[in-house]
Amino acid sequence: LAAVVAALVTLMSWNIARRMWGRGLIAIRDNPVTAQAVGVPVFRAKLVVFVFSGFTAGVAGALFASLQSYITPDTFVFELSLFFFVCIIIGGRGSIIGPFIGTVVLTALPELVAPLAKLGNFFYGLLLLIVVLVVPEGIGRVVELAFERLRPRQLPQVAIEPDMARLSQALGQRSTSADEVRS
Repeated sequence: LAAVVAALVTLMSWNIARRMWGRGLIAIRDNPVTAQAVGVPVFRAKLVVFVFSGFTAGVAGALFASLQSYITPDTFVFELSLFFFVCIIIGGRGSIIGPFIGTVVLTALPELVAPLAKLGNFFYGLLLLIVVLVVPEGIGRVVELAFERLRPRQLPQVAIEPDMARLSQALGQRSTSADEVRS
């Protein structure tokens, strides 16, 4: 059930991000004044995003509560919030797949360095530092660029043939108007 809900929320987010509404949200993120100047309804867009994120967080909380069977404030510690924040930074905040990749990497990292369990936080920090310095957009952007290189977009090959009669007529009119200007 959780995987189905996650897939639906990811699909909805992907559809929002790739349409005109998503481009407006990116414009608001970059510069709200400019976005409003070109006609993006800033207040309405922020309100819709707030409601959407609150709804998805509520659904996720309900699923988590049904899994745990009870919820206490001790369940949500600071390290858990920091883990999710680092997942977003490592994966890349500008893509849909980035935080998922960041979560997979940070979940697999303790298993990969299990013999050095005492240095787990060191490896988290080292990975975060490497990603921030080498790939500021995150690992998700690297994956997106790799997919784009493997599957390049094929643009239709359309030969453009000039309309010679219209071109000669336009050039003929220009030369007569240029002769009139000279006289």
